[in-house]
Amino acid sequence: MTVNTATDPYLTGAIERQRVEALYSRLPGSIASMLLGVAVTFALLMPTGDEDLLKIWAAYMLTTLALRGWIWHQFRTMDIDIAQLRGWEWGHALGMLLTGLGWATVCGALFPTEAHLQNYIWLMIIVVAYTGVVLAATSRLSFVLFVTPTLLPALWRFVELNHATMAALIGAAGCLAVVGVMHQSMHSLLMKHLRKQVEAEQLLVEQNAIFQSATVGIGVFEGSRLIKCNPRFGELFGRTLHASTQLPSSELFADQADASRFADWSSAEFEAARTARTMERMRRADGSQFWAELSGRRMYYGDVVRDLWMISEAPVQGREK
Repeated sequence: MTVNTATDPYLTGAIERQRVEALYSRLPGSIASMLLGVAVTFALLMPTGDEDLLKIWAAYMLTTLALRGWIWHQFRTMDIDIAQLRGWEWGHALGMLLTGLGWATVCGALFPTEAHLQNYIWLMIIVVAYTGVVLAATSRLSFVLFVTPTLLPALWRFVELNHATMAALIGAAGCLAVVGVMHQSMHSLLMKHLRKQVEAEQLLVEQNAIFQSATVGIGVFEGSRLIKCNPRFGELFGRTLHASTQLPSSELFADQADASRFADWSSAEFEAARTARTMERMRRADGSQFWAELSGRRMYYGDVVRDLWMISEAPVQGREK
């Protein structure tokens, strides 16, 4: 079995694909949240601000969101090679940068003079920055290009309005630090999750390949019923895979006495937490018998108990012993 490491090219590429796909999977939510923010900001600033400038800002933001939606659609419909993933991440980051520049305008030319509207702007910028933390959690590039134009002008304005007092400077620095730490924490958490997910998927593929191509018969039993087997298992007993799973396990033994004795013995071995190994007379579909070497162990899935057996035809020397 392949042991995946940090230098495994397949594993690294699969994680990178999952990372960028996770980034784009959050894009519709990002567009929807930004659209809501633009609508609310436009409605609140319209009565008090420069109407023409506000309309230009709204048109710019809507155009940017439409561009990001088009990029998302292209990503979903195209067959993307691993070598192209970095370019698609830059495409996502460009959309985030353009959106961030739009929010920077709110703390610049569009910044209101009324105190209650200023409080709204502070709240909106904090919410927008937090949205960037969450929706760009798998990409440091997108996060930096979004938060830098969004948050820094707002913090500069905040410090300026408070006459650059020490409290204002500490508050601005603290806000920036909190946003950075939050993103780093979410990024690390999501990357660990993606790595475990990719490793689990790869391990499942490898295990299935081993199961299907093994030169010994492998069967999984739940009680006395065979629920899963590989092709070699069917070949040993002269049955198709479907036919094998329709029979009770007792039909695989030379006679019922052997089946009962084997069931009692294997249960005792499993209860003692041992791997069961033995040799038994088995029966094929045509009635012919053969000696088989069996090795099994018990598996627990919550309340479900299953037994996995590996079966191979015993060599002549083994039968004589």
